[in-house]
Amino acid sequence: MDALEKMSLAELRGQLSMTPWFAAAHIELVRRVSAIGPGVGSEFEKAALNVWSRATLYRIVNEASGKRDFTDADITEAIRAGLNAGKEDNGTGEGRTAGQSENAAPRVIVLGGDYFSREDLDSLKAEDRIFSLLGRNAGTEGTAEEPEPASPDKPFDDMRFYTETLAAIYAEQGYFDKAKEVYGKLILLYPEKSAYFASLIEKLKQ
Repeated sequence: MDALEKMSLAELRGQLSMTPWFAAAHIELVRRVSAIGPGVGSEFEKAALNVWSRATLYRIVNEASGKRDFTDADITEAIRAGLNAGKEDNGTGEGRTAGQSENAAPRVIVLGGDYFSREDLDSLKAEDRIFSLLGRNAGTEGTAEEPEPASPDKPFDDMRFYTETLAAIYAEQGYFDKAKEVYGKLILLYPEKSAYFASLIEKLKQ
């Protein structure tokens, strides 16, 4: 131990880099760093892995720190004092704001609720009035007229659904007039295939 005590801090670190299992050197390094001040944490962790008794390390660090009390007793007392002060304010009425009567109902303030009035919203430009219109129409949503349902007798005239497959299905089920109608629509959609669809119509006529 005398040899370790005579080593400088740099020499002690160099010794541990060559022999990291040297427990006595770890203890001496923790003692030196603890005496200097903060920064013992990393050295303490390294030493804890290589010494035979961590109680020795704890004693060294505790003595170097002056056995300071790190408990939260002071914080607990401060919280308790604050709570007691709040109770006293409620009992004497000192916590009320100036001009507020004893029986006055508490005022509820909604954050952002009074930023814009109805007049402010109505004064916006037409493209910016969506919020005003939504607020105005909120109460009349239930009275909006529903669109009329499509009549079953209304002719089906969506050209996207006229396909050769649809015509073949009509023909297989015996609806030859419907199949001819589909082929006629396909002739209008695809004039370059008009001769082909015309031949299919002729087959249906047979």
